[in-house]
Amino acid sequence: MAGVGVETVVETDMITDAVQDLASIQRALATRHGEAFRLLERRIAGLLGDTLSPPRIHILAGGIFVAQPSPEVTAIIRDARALGIS
Repeated sequence: MAGVGVETVVETDMITDAVQDLASIQRALATRHGEAFRLLERRIAGLLGDTLSPPRIHILAGGIFVAQPSPEVTAIIRDARALGIS
């Protein structure tokens, strides 16, 4: 008897990249001084204790989904880049 199956793929590369970016930013903050850098450092530390918005899931064709990091994570990465941390 033949069965019918559905294959679903969730691409998580954007989330993996964001986590790596956060780790890199946190390492870079260890050598930076100033209130803006400390605020950014506290925001990153706060991610562990806060309730994050769930990742955004975008549906592509053919059963492929893409997971995008939460807005909080994206904002931290954007603000770090504005401070010259990449």
